[in-house]
This record gives sequence, C-alpha cells and structure tokens, in this order.
Amino acid sequence: MKFEKMSDLRHFVLLRNDSSGTFLISRQDVQLVELKKEGVVIIVPKNSCVVSHNVTLCFIKLPFKEAIKQFPLPGKIKGGLEIMGRIKIITPNEDAAETITVEIDYTQYDVQNWETLVESYISKQTNFNKLKVKL
Repeated sequence: MKFEKMSDLRHFVLLRNDSSGTFLISRQDVQLVELKKEGVVIIVPKNSCVVSHNVTLCFIKLPFKEAIKQFPLPGKIKGGLEIMGRIKIITPNEDAAETITVEIDYTQYDVQNWETLVESYISKQTNFNKLKVKL
C-alpha cells in the first residue's frame, strides 16, 4: 500500500443550534465520535444544546485555511456538507466535566453526499486495518 493512499481524511464540524440561536464555530468545540447511517455522535461544550433542539451541522473537509467568524450561509463553503438534525440523546462526560456527548438524528440532508462522506471514512479505516495486519 502506498503512503499517499493513507493521506489524512479529516473534517471539522460547525454546529448552529437553531432552537437557541447559538453556534459553535471553533474547531475544538465539536469533536466527531461516530458517524451513523442517519445521524452522528459528537462531543460539544456543556450547555450548548438540550434534547429535542433543532441543529444545523456543517462538515468541512480539512485543510481549510479560511477563518470562520460566524456560521456560514448555505452553500457558501466549497465542499461543505450542511445537515439539519434534532438532538436525540445527551450524555454527560465523566472524564471531561465541561463537555457532553450528543447523538443527533438527521431530519434534512443530502443522503448521497452523506453516504459518500461515511464511505470515505470506512474506506480509510479498511485501508488502515490492512496496513495494521501487514505490520
């Protein structure tokens, strides 16, 4: 396997809480935990959302060099994937008291683009597992 094929695949996620009007735009504020078929699990700062809040997520592929000062308008970030969802479950994080783990179910999104993003992560994981076995 060539090293170039193991190039980094990363996204950062912006979150706008449409119910409260707040947003998280720092790369450190939203951490991806799990990609699901019709949703996502993320870690966010405590008190940034509650169950049943409507949110908009924007997945942006790295490297991304532009500074983001506010949540972008739809379609304004080239290569960005915007998804609307609803907070389903919130779990406090014992090891990081200032954060919570949030499960979001998608309500409006481009299914094909989401599946492409998930497949890219699955492919990278598969390639990594093959490399690990060879070592």
